[in-house]
Amino acid sequence: MEEEIDLRPYVEALFKRRYWIVVSVIVVGFTTFLISISLQPTYEATALMVVTSPQQVVLDSLTQSTVDPNFTSVNEPMLSMEAYATLASSDEMMQQLLAALDLPAGETLDLERLRKLLTAEPGSDRGLIRLTAKFGDAQTAAYIVNTWAGLFVPWVNETHSVANAERLDFFETQLAMARSNLAAAEEALIIYQRTNRAAVLQSKLDALSRTLAELLAEQRVLAFLRRDAEQLQTQLTTEAENADAPFAFQLTALSLQLRAYSAETPTNVELQLAAETPLTGADRGEQLNFLAGLVSSLAAQQTQNEAMVDEVEPQILALQEERQAVLTEQVRLQRAQQEAEETYTALARRVDAERISAEDTTGGVSLASSSAVPQRPVRPRIFVNVLIATFTAWALAIMVVVVHQWMRTWEKS
Repeated sequence: MEEEIDLRPYVEALFKRRYWIVVSVIVVGFTTFLISISLQPTYEATALMVVTSPQQVVLDSLTQSTVDPNFTSVNEPMLSMEAYATLASSDEMMQQLLAALDLPAGETLDLERLRKLLTAEPGSDRGLIRLTAKFGDAQTAAYIVNTWAGLFVPWVNETHSVANAERLDFFETQLAMARSNLAAAEEALIIYQRTNRAAVLQSKLDALSRTLAELLAEQRVLAFLRRDAEQLQTQLTTEAENADAPFAFQLTALSLQLRAYSAETPTNVELQLAAETPLTGADRGEQLNFLAGLVSSLAAQQTQNEAMVDEVEPQILALQEERQAVLTEQVRLQRAQQEAEETYTALARRVDAERISAEDTTGGVSLASSSAVPQRPVRPRIFVNVLIATFTAWALAIMVVVVHQWMRTWEKS
């Protein structure tokens, strides 16, 4: 069987020593109260700083329409609230404050102790900085934090104005270089246009392209004519050897001859002939000789045209290569001129924005609220101290009674 725990002895022990527990709690609470009221009070004074930057709004409005959207990346971001708080607690600021403080007689501060008394942190709202000073005297605490705020505002604004002036000089130098580069790019493009043969090469290329198209078209016509002539020649071989050539064959052969000599520019020809008039040969032999000569002539024309095509083709390729080189150089110069113009435009906008920013005195850090003399100390917190002490004494007293009763029970067992 499991051993049962009897809590009655512990309850009886607590009830028996209830007066001792109550007295212990009262004594500890009263002692804590006396100690708390005897401690030197600490007062906390707070000044509020507000950070505004209208010049940054001007920069954004002037640079957001820049030709090159990536150029706006040169904008320096506004300092964060943490950065301003760090500047407020910097060594230079602390040394200036220590030198400016005129404390009451008997009060001395060094740099290390002063740093422990002061706190700078971002406020609950964006754009606010809290400067806090803790001191044993309420008026001195307010005096320290107000002096601190009065020194910090002009110091940090002057630091920023110097940085703005340096940025303005930098961008003005860059603008002068961009202006020179733009002028050089424009001059190079003008000089190039004096010798730009793109239009001339294009005209030559168009003429050769038309010539090649005409030659290929004529080749196609000659091939059809040669095929027809060979077919007609084949048909004549079926006729009797000494027979007269039919008039239809003679007329067809004549038509082929006329088309062969006007293959490049076909024309319509009207003839009025009598049926007994020989056209291309009276008998079969003469007709075959005529067709053989015609086929040979067409073959010679085809060979000549092929030679001309072979001659024109490399000329076209050479002209294309030369024209592309000319156009590539022109595009390169135009791109360089466009990039130089975009850079110059972007820098001109930036210089205008920086000039406005450098002349603007409304932005930066300003005092939003100085500190009044605090009425109540932040330490010691008497009520909280007494409450914690009495609760701790009550818990310890109960634990002591329980442990004592447990030891007695254990000895008896």
